Formats: sequence, C-alpha cells, structure tokens
Amino acid sequence: MPVVAGAQVLAVMCLADRLDDTQYTADDVDRLRRFAAPLALAFSRLRSDARAQELSRAAIVDSGSGLFNRLYFQNRLDEELQRASRQGTPLSMQIIDVDSFKAINDRFGHLAGDAVLKDVAEILRRSVRVFDVCARFGGDEFAVVMPGSTLESATVVAERIRGRIHERQPRAADDPAVTVSVGVAQLRAGEHARDVIERADRALYQAKKGGKNRVVASTGSD
Repeated sequence: MPVVAGAQVLAVMCLADRLDDTQYTADDVDRLRRFAAPLALAFSRLRSDARAQELSRAAIVDSGSGLFNRLYFQNRLDEELQRASRQGTPLSMQIIDVDSFKAINDRFGHLAGDAVLKDVAEILRRSVRVFDVCARFGGDEFAVVMPGSTLESATVVAERIRGRIHERQPRAADDPAVTVSVGVAQLRAGEHARDVIERADRALYQAKKGGKNRVVASTGSD
C-alpha cells in the first residue's frame, strides 16, 4: 500500500499473513488507505523539517571546506566578544593562511587545491575544542574563535595546527606539500571585533614575512 502525497510516493506499507490466514478484503484496503492519509501528512512534515534544516545549514556552512562561512563566523565573533567582555573572560582568535596556495593551484591544478583546503579544514576541526568556532575566512584563509583562551594557550593550539598540517601525509605521491602561517591575537579591553581581527591579520603578515610555516602572536602595542 503506497503512502502518497499528491503524485509523490513517500513510503510503502507492506502487510502479510493475516492472523486468521484469510485473504485481505476490500474493507481492509479501505482501512489501510484511511491510515495512510495521516501517515503521509506526518512524512511530509518530516521531509519539510529536514529540508528546512538543510537550507539553514547551507546558509552558514562553506561548501568547499565544510566549516562555517565568514558571515556566521562574524556573528559568532561578535557574540563571543560581548560574552567575554560581560563576564571578564579571555577570548583569542587565529587567522590561518595556506602558504603559496596560488602556486599549488598553478602547479597541481584546482582539484588538488580544493583537496588541500578540505584537508586543512579537517585538521583544524580535529585540533580545537568542540566549542571553538572554525570558519573559512575567505579564499585560502581560515579563522578560529577560541572563547576562554588566553594568547598563550591559543598560540600553543596554533602551533599544534601548524605542525599537524606540516606533517600531513599527501594523498598521492605527486600531491603537494602544505604548510600554513598563523596569526594569533587576544581580545583587549575596549576592543571591537574588527580590532582583534586586524591584530591577528598583522601577526599573520609577520609570519608570512618571517618565512612562512610559522606562528606569530600579537603582543605589546602592535
């Protein structure tokens, strides 16, 4: 007995072996049809809810890396910044950039470049806490918001990420070697989101300038 909504079959009920070992009757079929109507409605609602969840997830997740996108990251950074300021707790962030990514694309092709971004994203996800927020910041850049983390602890995590990516095993013999540079900054009193982002970005620039494949923390008055 098909369970249908309009012309679409949502499910099929299969019944066999009546208790009295007799054949099913037309009345039995009518009862099944009456039962199938609310069942079809329930299935339709479930599919609609699942579709709504898929659309909601698609709005905040970067399809290329599987991490959150920049818009979601920005919103969460603002929320965590307000919470840290209100509760007097530390908050740090990292900006991670894949070294010489254009050269990887030029030499190995864009499919290899896409695979590198996915590998980096997976290493990021596995290297931080469940409540840290990992996002693709744009292009070959990633960002991590770390609530409750001081500059020192965030730098330790950044070094762990850098090391794991440096030691990443290529998928094939001709796959590119990958390194990243990381800038780390901790929120200071009175700062806005753009301030801590700018300081982390400047630290990243220093890491690039210093030879790449390294972590630089924003300290002092920089």
